Amino acid sequence: MRKRTLGASDMLVGELGIGCWAFGGGNYWGPQDQAVVDNVVDLALDCAVNYFDTAETYNDGASEISLGRALGSRRHEAVIGSKVWPDHAGAVGVRQALEGSLRRLDTDYLDVYMLHWPLQPTPRTELHPQWQETWETMQALQQEGKIRVIGMSNHGKTQMSQVLGRGVPIAVNQLPYSLASRAIERELMPLCRDEGVGIIAYSPLQQGLLTGKYERVDEVRPNLARTRHFHHLRGGGQSRHHGQGVEEALFYMLDELRQLAQAHGVTMGTMALAWAMVPQEISVTIAGARTVEQLQDNLKATTFAIDRDLVQKLKEISQPVLEGLGPCPDYFEDVEHSRTW
Repeated sequence: MRKRTLGASDMLVGELGIGCWAFGGGNYWGPQDQAVVDNVVDLALDCAVNYFDTAETYNDGASEISLGRALGSRRHEAVIGSKVWPDHAGAVGVRQALEGSLRRLDTDYLDVYMLHWPLQPTPRTELHPQWQETWETMQALQQEGKIRVIGMSNHGKTQMSQVLGRGVPIAVNQLPYSLASRAIERELMPLCRDEGVGIIAYSPLQQGLLTGKYERVDEVRPNLARTRHFHHLRGGGQSRHHGQGVEEALFYMLDELRQLAQAHGVTMGTMALAWAMVPQEISVTIAGARTVEQLQDNLKATTFAIDRDLVQKLKEISQPVLEGLGPCPDYFEDVEHSRTW
């Protein structure tokens, strides 16, 4: 597998990583057998997939526990990224959150530690009261050797600039990126490139939507239809936005993607995942793998030869979705209430 440098660090990671949200089981994804997780992690490492992404909030910590158990004696082969929730901002909260993650993962250091979402000040023109001590604590933990590099997740251009402008050494920003979610191309990709910050791209298959699993919009489960891609009523009361969605453009794109994939003799998922890994600003693209078979399918994207013409064609069929959703990369909230700016 091709290797890339993980942003502003000296770590090399495979271009495909594992999103570990489902590990440990939980209400969102359902039960997950630990023996299956063990097999997925072993195969991943054997295939040079070495970046594993988790968070303290994933299944109330069960994801970290499951990943730690699966890695076991192979921990040294892995690059682990985890995240602290904004509720744990401040010197005491961040330190306690990290210690909890280390304990659950059964390790004495994290390779990447990220603030999961930006701290939300009121008004936006000011910094959150715990902003400074949160980032100072992250730097202190790095100096203590408990984390190798500092990262952020879901931070927009202004939020990134606030942190970088005050000298915090940010290595990566974890952001959504797929054919259905291209907002970061407008401002964040260029900024990350200019600042030497790597992008950890998540949801490249849009939680299964781009695999062709759903042929009609009414087949999409409510918990997967909470984003601005869909009419707010499809979320079954779980949507936090009030928009009309871009369903017509979205399913037009899926139909076109299906035809292109068939013409090239690959699955929709393989083509969509390969496309998401193309930009050099992206250090690693993380995709969930609940089974060995799913991981094997994801791995096919790393060997699919996607040429410039196909890259451009896929951009063209997804352009109406991009234009309909706009440049805001927070796909869960109304734009005026976005957590990312």
